[in-house]
Order: sequence, then C-alpha cells, then structure tokens
Amino acid sequence: MDSVLEVEKDDFDNCNTSNPKTKMEDGNSIFKFDRSGPFYFITGNKTNCDKGQKLIVVVLAVRTPPLAPPPAAHAPVAKPPGMSPPHRSFSSPAVTPSIVLVSTFSLVLSVALDGFIGF
Repeated sequence: MDSVLEVEKDDFDNCNTSNPKTKMEDGNSIFKFDRSGPFYFITGNKTNCDKGQKLIVVVLAVRTPPLAPPPAAHAPVAKPPGMSPPHRSFSSPAVTPSIVLVSTFSLVLSVALDGFIGF
C-alpha cells in the first residue's frame, strides 16, 4: 500500500518524503483545503515520486469584482420653458461572482490519488 504526503514546494520538487506536512496512508483519507494557494502532494514512495507521481492543486480565492467607475459628470443644460428634463439611465454591467467549490478539488484529488495506488 502507498501513502500520499502533503509537502512544501522544495520537497515536492526534490521528492523528499522525509518531511511531510501531512501524511495520509489509510487509502480513504480526507484532505481539507483551508486556504487559497498551492498545495503540493507526492507519493510516499520516493521511487514512484521520481517517476512523476505527484500533484499540485491550486485553490483560487473568491474575489469581488472591482466597482464600475462613476458616470462622467455632465455640465447643466438650459431647458426651454415647458419641457420636462431628459431622463438619464446609468447601469453597471452585470457581475457574476466566481465560486470555487472544495468538493471539486476533493474529486480531483481523489481521482489523482487513486492513480497513486495503481502505479
């Protein structure tokens, strides 16, 4: 049976299995992505890691879009008597927030880690 190690980037690059941040070895581990940024995973078998059994998962932060700039100021216009003022309508573009679901990353990690055992 193989294990999966969460490691620092340098340990990831060098397949260093001796200093894991987290070690998962029961074959049914759950890993929680608790921050945005990169997470580095390698197999606990150095030989297999040297052959490429490793994975980087980058978790993106949900960001609010920048506010639309205020509409440009217009100089007052004299209106002829008896006419109603013109109606102006300003609208900002529709904004759709981006949401990253942890379950998506869990699925990716699960699929990738299943490959570790079969390697």
